[in-house]
Amino acid sequence: MKYDFQTHPISYSDLKYIEESWDRYKFEKNKPREDKPAFAIGSYFESLLLGEDTSEFVIGDGRSKEVKEAKEEGKRHLGIKDAEMVHNMLVACDNNPDLYWLDENFSAQQYLHGNLRGVDCKGYADIITEDRIIDIKTIDSLANIDKAVANGYYLQAAMYQALYFQMTDKFLPFYFFFIEKKAPHYTWLGEIPQDYIEAGKLKIFDILGKVKDCREKDLNGEFTGFDLKLKKPKYLKWTQKTNINYLKYYSNFYKIEKYESGLLNEFTIILILIKNRIKKIKY
Repeated sequence: MKYDFQTHPISYSDLKYIEESWDRYKFEKNKPREDKPAFAIGSYFESLLLGEDTSEFVIGDGRSKEVKEAKEEGKRHLGIKDAEMVHNMLVACDNNPDLYWLDENFSAQQYLHGNLRGVDCKGYADIITEDRIIDIKTIDSLANIDKAVANGYYLQAAMYQALYFQMTDKFLPFYFFFIEKKAPHYTWLGEIPQDYIEAGKLKIFDILGKVKDCREKDLNGEFTGFDLKLKKPKYLKWTQKTNINYLKYYSNFYKIEKYESGLLNEFTIILILIKNRIKKIKY
């Protein structure tokens, strides 16, 4: 698919590329789509859970003639073991209290669109009920939820909430439903704190603020790649003034008896400061 980068709506997944550089965004959108197994598993699970059409998927041995032909026709492939795993995930969802909303009236895969900071944006909400927006995620371990949200999912929550409010003039809190891909497939349904979402909106608006400028530069044939300025390392000034010949400190996890002459690297200094276990330093 060839994108019109001057007018094409921006999605949540585009933000990380645009933040890096406009040229990176263009490269990623123009390259052939790679349907990774994790993406196919998540989409297949969502479709079955929500009762959506699954005709775009083909199940079987990737080496078989039938599967190869189906993939050439554009179908998404899942191996037999992956399909069995999705089936077990669905079984784990039976009578799950986190899925009470499946018994209510809800809309699935609702298209969201609007104009944020003068830029057309879009998204697809997995679930919208009377009182919340819910996005479904598969994950290796529920222990990784904090990291997953902090690394970008809070931006998705921010964009979808903002688009839905613009479309309906109605505020809805945002929830994620996570399910582990490994047995016994534990689940978690939780609301994303609104302060996370407000922080996400600020970051989204900052990124979208660059889009107009990049589009204008694109029309003028100007370079829209990396525009980075090197920052002086936080501890560079301190280490340049200090020639450490001997360091001895103790911590719960590390014990260094002697450090050779020379400058400490930044990681070691940060480690020392965080642990705050410096016993003795001689210059």
